[in-house]
Amino acid sequence: MSDNVQILVVGDGGVGKTSLLITYVTDSFPHPYIPSLADFYDPVIRKVEGQNIRLTLMDTGGGEDYDRLRPLSYYGRDIILLCFDIRNESTLLRVKEKYIPDLDYHVPTIPRILVGCKSDLRITEPNSCVDKDQTERSANALGLHYFETSSIKGHGLQTCFDKAMRLGLDYSRLPKKKKQEFYKRPPKKMIAPVKPIKEKPPTSSVEESTFAEDWLQMLNNPKYPDVIFLIEGGQQECKAHSIVLSSASELFCRIIRDQKYSGLVGTSEDTSSDKVEGIDTICCSKNNDGRNIITIEINHTFEVVTFRQLLKFLYTGHLGIIFILGHPGTILETNKIEQLTELRRAANTFKLPYLNDICYNIENSEECLNQSIGTYLNMETGKKMKEFYFNQTTDCDVKFEVEGEHITASAVVLYSRCPVFADMLSIEPESEKIESSEIQLPNTQQDSFLALLEFLYTDHAPIHDANCTELLLTADKYGILKLVNYCEIYIINMLDKLTKSSSENGNAVQDVIDALLTAQVYNAEQLTRWCLHTISTNYDKFNNTEQFSQLSDKTKKHIETHRWPPLSYLQEMEKFERRRTRRKCSIL
Repeated sequence: MSDNVQILVVGDGGVGKTSLLITYVTDSFPHPYIPSLADFYDPVIRKVEGQNIRLTLMDTGGGEDYDRLRPLSYYGRDIILLCFDIRNESTLLRVKEKYIPDLDYHVPTIPRILVGCKSDLRITEPNSCVDKDQTERSANALGLHYFETSSIKGHGLQTCFDKAMRLGLDYSRLPKKKKQEFYKRPPKKMIAPVKPIKEKPPTSSVEESTFAEDWLQMLNNPKYPDVIFLIEGGQQECKAHSIVLSSASELFCRIIRDQKYSGLVGTSEDTSSDKVEGIDTICCSKNNDGRNIITIEINHTFEVVTFRQLLKFLYTGHLGIIFILGHPGTILETNKIEQLTELRRAANTFKLPYLNDICYNIENSEECLNQSIGTYLNMETGKKMKEFYFNQTTDCDVKFEVEGEHITASAVVLYSRCPVFADMLSIEPESEKIESSEIQLPNTQQDSFLALLEFLYTDHAPIHDANCTELLLTADKYGILKLVNYCEIYIINMLDKLTKSSSENGNAVQDVIDALLTAQVYNAEQLTRWCLHTISTNYDKFNNTEQFSQLSDKTKKHIETHRWPPLSYLQEMEKFERRRTRRKCSIL
């Protein structure tokens, strides 16, 4: 006498259910594809552990049209095989989302096995198949045994059906009343909610330098010029500024600062090494407001176009767009070689080796190298400006009073580099002496103001030596965005180190909130974003402090919205803990 075991297969159409059954029964793969509605196969006798089993196999259709008929096949079975195509992940998802809930509703106690069909595709199409380890973990979480089979190769069928017959045999032998108690699948593994990934801090950047552009604007539209170049026999003139010329050129520094006029004036016939063949005459006079004006006559062999390009190089460190008699123009391609040749002659005449290098790079289509040359020259010009003119008692025409101390500066630097000072200086007529009155700057710290002036001269500021927060306020007050950015990055770096130090967390809370309040008032957008991110991602540390109450309602709302972990995750975690507690209690 043999025991009866009835096996039912379910799954989507085309996953390989029918081929699985036919191959197992007949040891041959069916051709072509055979769609199924609900087929019974003749019982076969199989041996399991030395015992004969009368095995009845039943197939089901996988299409949606059979959804209402399929449950009729569930009842009276001893084991159910849940089949999916390992090449089609969506068929595995439907097993989880469609077939298992359907079985739970109609026949919750019948044992089940998860079967991955077409395992031969793991060799021929490995990249298109579902991950085996992940599938096994999913099956384990569902309380299911998992097997992979290949009907066309005959692999895995015997192992799968042997296990199915053992489980089905145990289930079929139970009395009806005990079947409810027999098959209690392991409870699904409770998976805690996934904590969202903490967003990275916002990146900070520095506004691009306007050093060259600011000085180019002063060359094109001169304000407070104190050097006049006469070109082409005096028919053309170019106005310039001694502070730029003496900082960018050793030759003009000797002319302007050392006032060595006589030894430098010469002609092409002069053989003395001190002579400059490009300069015919130099004279110094005073204008109506008492300032010295140096007039330099350039040798007639240099055209105005060439000399304006040379001046642009001194002001910006590069070549490019120039202004000819008030009209913009460029180096024309047709005259490119000729103009570059003239520029190289001017570079040699006026002792400007880097201009020679720039012309050489243009001739050899290596203009990309000129950018680094220009950056270096701007930096060197700024250093010389600071050395020669920064807060000097001479050569400065604007006076400030800050905290009772007198600070001097050059009007052309203030006008070209700072829009606030440009507006301030524009109020006074140019004909009047600028230094006739002293500008009072109340509520300004001396160290911060000196750091700001140094930035105007050099495009860099001694942030480490000043009160960075106060310097940020001063930079914002005078509209120097790049300096604001420098201060923001410096403050962010300091606060970041402080917040990561466990021994100073109390101080960090107050410092971050103070920085946020300051940043919001003084338009420090990058610092504002960083502080909001830091408070939001460390919500519990900041929320329970007295300092948090100092923030505005709008700021608090933003922090609540972007807090980490988010409130939705905490609510899900609370539900999870309650379910886990109930499960532990039920087991006990």
